[in-house]
Amino acid sequence: LQNNFANYRLALSLAGSPAIPHIGAILKDLTSITEGNSTYVKENKHLINVYKTQKVAKIVEPLLIFQQVPYCLQNVPYIQQHILKTKAFSEEDCYVESLICEDRSGLTPLDRGEVIFDSESNSKVLSHDENLTVAEKKKAEIQQKEWSERQKTLGLASSKELSSMSDYLLLQEGETWTKCWFSIQYPAIYYFKKKSDKRPTGGLSFINLNVTLSNRKKGRKKNKAFITISHPRRQTWIIKGENYNTTKTWFAQLQHYSKLNTT
Repeated sequence: LQNNFANYRLALSLAGSPAIPHIGAILKDLTSITEGNSTYVKENKHLINVYKTQKVAKIVEPLLIFQQVPYCLQNVPYIQQHILKTKAFSEEDCYVESLICEDRSGLTPLDRGEVIFDSESNSKVLSHDENLTVAEKKKAEIQQKEWSERQKTLGLASSKELSSMSDYLLLQEGETWTKCWFSIQYPAIYYFKKKSDKRPTGGLSFINLNVTLSNRKKGRKKNKAFITISHPRRQTWIIKGENYNTTKTWFAQLQHYSKLNTT
């Protein structure tokens, strides 16, 4: 919203057709014109204020141009079925998610004691699952199983070679390691902030995915290895397991899946 959508307006001016402009910016401009200019000339109420209509036309005209070229989209049945079967967030779901970020007392996950100090890696680990009750954890397992089954229904992870794999891993976010639930459902890897989440927080396709394993060294002692997952069009992930063997196992699996798309 800074500088009156300056970056957005620049991007829109460079965009070709077709495109879908942001309706909020358009309504803001139209409201400003409507409230700041009279419809008729002040000296003669029978004459229309052409200056106002020209400004309105200047905003509406690009919308008509964008509509002249249709989108050349192809039908992808399993994506269509996924969209149709995916449950949209209700207002209650949104409210619950907002309380996780900051509850009614103004407490964040850090304030609620969901931050753990990992002595082995000498860093802080943020876990959004720390406050789950036994019943909530059981429900989370059921939800994750249902989600995995839906992935298989869509044709993902349908063979032994492309079987699913899920576990808790640590995701680096700035200087903090966040404990998240990761799940491989070929052809993508997803992560959830909490295992009880119905939807993944992020995901990366194995197409054009680059996976590397690195070791941090401190003196003569080798600290935990970490995995760097990079994609040319997405943000790089840095993850690791709670122990060295877990990290190596995940690296082997990630490398296996990424190579399937290069052969």
